[in-house]
This record gives sequence, structure tokens and C-alpha cells, in this order.
Amino acid sequence: MANVRFIEDVSEIYKDKLTEPEMELYLKLQDRTIEEYKEIFNIFDETGDGTISNDEIGKVMEGLGERLEKEEIDSLIAEIDYDNDGEVDFDEFVCLMVKTISQADKAEEELVQVFNQ
Repeated sequence: MANVRFIEDVSEIYKDKLTEPEMELYLKLQDRTIEEYKEIFNIFDETGDGTISNDEIGKVMEGLGERLEKEEIDSLIAEIDYDNDGEVDFDEFVCLMVKTISQADKAEEELVQVFNQ
């Protein structure tokens, strides 16, 4: 049986950014999933300082064939920079991943409902 990671003390900064279903998902993330998120995070965090800066996001996106303007990168970071320090830390990144998964699950449920009608 896989270990389930229960996060007992979620920062108040993040609690109000997640819906109840997102928080439930966040609280039940498996260790393996957290490790995978950390690996992805580390790809962006080129300097290894534990945060993702505008420059780091720009470089990664450029490597993926997406050239973003500074304003676009600033906007992207602002969406997930819950503590407003100008960078994305790992907890903020995990929240982004949870929101992404939750939105995908919701879209899948809606699609199933459409086909079941």
C-alpha cells in the first residue's frame, strides 16, 4: 500500500486559494506524487534556491518552444505566487499542480455526464 502524505499544517496563504475538493486532494497526495512534483519543480529551479523566478520560467518555456514576453511571465507568476514575493516556491507549485489536476478531473466528469445523457 502506498504511503499517503497528510499535510497537517497547510499555510494559511494556501488554504484560501484551494477549493474544498482541491484541499482534499492536496491533503491526500502520495509521497511518490510529491517526489514527481519536486523533480518537475527542480527542472524549473535552475539555480537550486528553492524558488522559480521569472528568468527560470522564461528559459524553460523557451526550451519548450514557447517564447513569452516579460509581461506574460509576470502574469503567469502572479497567478500562483500566493505570498507575493515575486517567485514561486514548491508549496505554491504543488497548489498549481493540484488545481490543474482538479480542473482536469472536473472536465472529465462533465464529459462523462454529457455522454451518459
